[in-house]
This record gives sequence, structure tokens and C-alpha cells, in this order.
Amino acid sequence: GTRVDAIRVDRAMNLTSRYLELYKFEYIVFVNTAAAILGQESPEFAGFLSQAVLALPGDKNIEHAIEEDLRIGENKSYQSEYLGRLFNKLNRIGAAVYAVQDKEEDLCKIREKMSRYYDRLTFEGSLWQEDESLDTMVNAINIMAPDVLLICGKYERIWDFFKEYGSKINAGICFCMEEIAAEE
Repeated sequence: GTRVDAIRVDRAMNLTSRYLELYKFEYIVFVNTAAAILGQESPEFAGFLSQAVLALPGDKNIEHAIEEDLRIGENKSYQSEYLGRLFNKLNRIGAAVYAVQDKEEDLCKIREKMSRYYDRLTFEGSLWQEDESLDTMVNAINIMAPDVLLICGKYERIWDFFKEYGSKINAGICFCMEEIAAEE
């Protein structure tokens, strides 16, 4: 099967806090059903998942497949519970966050949420670019040198991006997901 770490949100946050303090480029993947299937079909993608410092549940199907009590809040997904706690922590420390999104609408939503609820964060973001502009996107990330990089998109695209640019990114911890969980 595909790797998913069956750990409670508070344990995942404790580990994340340590990674943030190190400011070393590592990545955490939210494994949803599509990623789990891709991990079974592609040994290379399974390797990408195995190199993540954490592979956390990314949707309700994965949560239900895990037999552990993950201690998630009522009517919340693991991802939304975790990200809520993460953004609160990042806000307390005045962190810098850079987001890469597939859709303009999603980028606008996260930008508005950051400015409304997390006023101590520094936030920048961009849309996925076509191949020839990925260097420009990486340069924008590196100029900011964020504490946290959020990369949202299809897992194949994220994986290809990491293969090509992972060693060139100046950021702390990176979170990989198809989309940022909406508050339920």
C-alpha cells in the first residue's frame, strides 16, 4: 500500500514545529485517494512519498482507511484541522508563507483568508506557470525565502516540479496537496 502516517493532529503539529525550527527544505504530503492510487501504480511516486518527512491523511477516504483514532474535531477533516492549527502557529510567530495554486479563484480565497484571520503572516502566492515560466516562479519563492511553501495541484505536476526544482528551492517546510481543505 501507499504510505500514510496514522498520527494524531497534535503529534503531527509537534513534529512540524521541529521542522519549522530547523528551516531545512523538507516536505509533507497530504495523501488523498488519487495520491494513494498513484503511489500503488508508480514506484517512483511511492519513492517521492516515502521521502516526505510526513505523509498525512488528505481526504475522508484515507481517514476511514486508517484504523486509528486520529482525534479530529467534530465534522472536520484531518487536513482542515491540521492546517487550522498550523496557520494559527505560523501567525503567532509572524511566519512567511508562499502558496502556489492551480486556479486564480483558489489563490484569491487563500489570500483573503490569510489577510482576514492571520494578520501577522506575510503571504505571497502565484499560479502554476507553464514550463518556461517555472524558473520565474522558483525565483519568486526564493526571493521571499518563506518559512512555509504550500504547493497545490495535481500530484503528478507537484512530483515533476520537485524532480526538476526541489534542490533549487530556498524555503523551510513545503506542504504538498491537491487543494487546501475547505472548512467543513
